[in-house]
Amino acid sequence: MKIYVAGPLCEEKERKFLEDIDIKKSSKCWEMSRFAVDFGGLSAKEGLYHLNETTAKMFCALTELCILCGIQEIYTLYDLRIARILKRLNCHPIRESQGRKIDGNDCYVGHFIPDRIMLENLRWAGKISDSLISEDDLPPILIAKISFSEKFKNDEEAYVHAG
Repeated sequence: MKIYVAGPLCEEKERKFLEDIDIKKSSKCWEMSRFAVDFGGLSAKEGLYHLNETTAKMFCALTELCILCGIQEIYTLYDLRIARILKRLNCHPIRESQGRKIDGNDCYVGHFIPDRIMLENLRWAGKISDSLISEDDLPPILIAKISFSEKFKNDEEAYVHAG
């Protein structure tokens, strides 16, 4: 598996999105770049399965990290293919832009609220039972700020999974 990450949202061909969007400038707001996953050699069915699984894990890990860092919003550029995957993961971006073509695909800027509800929805839909970030993954300054063992305890009452 290869994961490709496009440059930041502010790349020249995507810059036009920013003209019409009021993206908050705050230390509690992150921008997440586009990504692509290549499962060369797999059948279309197998590739789609792995794309869904990888996207679920990436969004869970990102949401966990945002919670740990106090990030309250994530802005991202996404296309309709990713929107369909996110819908299956019960993760719904709040659209901030009209659709525009980038590389032949209709793309949108949207934002998410990376909170416990989003995390539990992603975990439930992606069948992910445990945290994907371990204390060993984090820098010492972040570890000092949190009580890691209590932060992502699997709590059945916290699961929220709207159909």
